[in-house]
Amino acid sequence: MSILEYEIIRSSRRTLALTVNKNGGIVVRAPINMPESRIAAFIEEKQKWLEMHSAAAGARSSRRAERLSQPPQELPFLGEMCPVDHTQPYGYSDGRFHLPENMSLESLLPMLKKLYASLARDTLPPRTRLTAARMGITLGAVKIS
Repeated sequence: MSILEYEIIRSSRRTLALTVNKNGGIVVRAPINMPESRIAAFIEEKQKWLEMHSAAAGARSSRRAERLSQPPQELPFLGEMCPVDHTQPYGYSDGRFHLPENMSLESLLPMLKKLYASLARDTLPPRTRLTAARMGITLGAVKIS
């Protein structure tokens, strides 16, 4: 079997632990004094699991990078996917997001964060009050942070 590349983080723990990060990298958490040979044996024992999860995480990371590099065609809002168009100034109206043309999703993220925050301030307080009234509870202020 091939030996996988991994990062070791040592701490005052008692056991070995494995994680696969979102990019598919393998992280081993080990006790400070654990010998490298024991860590290598542990990695070899878990190799199939690591290969499977590392490949899946790498594929997800690639798909995410591909999605971020393209202009969005639709975006989620209130449990639905809403189309994106470029006919009006920046914002959201009539169930559509209005965004600049030919910008990747990644370059739009700061703008979208502000837009979603604004939509949350406009949308969530009345919906929260309505839900509270249905449940028979009294609310104080609804704050979005």
